[in-house]
Amino acid sequence: MLHQFSLTLTSPALPSVNPSWGTVLHGMLTERLSSRMQEMIHGEGPRPFAQYLRIGEPGQVRWQINTWSDDFAQEVTAAFQPGGQMMLTQKNLPLTCLSVAHQAVTEEEWALPFFTDPQVQRMYEVQFHTPCSHKRDGEYQLFPQPDVMMRGLWRKMESLSGVVEMNDREAMEDAARSVAIANYRMHSTVFHLEGVHVGCFTGKMTMYLRGNPHLVRLSAMVLNFANYAGIGIKTSLGMGGCTVSPRRPSSPKAE
Repeated sequence: MLHQFSLTLTSPALPSVNPSWGTVLHGMLTERLSSRMQEMIHGEGPRPFAQYLRIGEPGQVRWQINTWSDDFAQEVTAAFQPGGQMMLTQKNLPLTCLSVAHQAVTEEEWALPFFTDPQVQRMYEVQFHTPCSHKRDGEYQLFPQPDVMMRGLWRKMESLSGVVEMNDREAMEDAARSVAIANYRMHSTVFHLEGVHVGCFTGKMTMYLRGNPHLVRLSAMVLNFANYAGIGIKTSLGMGGCTVSPRRPSSPKAE
């Protein structure tokens, strides 16, 4: 199943926070997992979750944890309960969990509308909540690379069960080439990662999906998986948190 957890955290002495605190929250999260789960997420395979920090009401922060692993979701449920107390060790900051909202859907229920909706949706808006970057030829990218973005999402989707076959390399390349940036409001920024300043971008962009209706539906499903997996590198450490939502074009666009 696909799971989304939204936790509201507070502290009497909560300082000003920024998205790079996602690395600290990652540490607190792994501390509260079982040794078996810690070994699993620190293995060589892709981590089955993404998490990031969002600013909430004054004196509060919202912590988003998404996963496509039922085992991981069970451990998050056990580790964080409303009213629970925790310590952010690296900041020497006590936190209280005010609330936990949990939504879950099966892979089939999530994927089906992309292929059964009578309307083929070609325009999607991507709103970044935390800095995002890709790495290409050893360099961090300061601007979105749609093909790299789609390949990364496709590879993460390969671990899902009950969804369309995802081990087709040709289909992956078709989907990667089908996505174009229609417009954007972006700016460069940095994400502080273990003493390294990672060059990133953030903001909002509209993506246009090209190709025949079947390819568009497939590409739309892959792109929308970013709502769970995030986009780009280091999504388990707080980077690339985003929301993807459909957007109606203001005027017809020629292919």
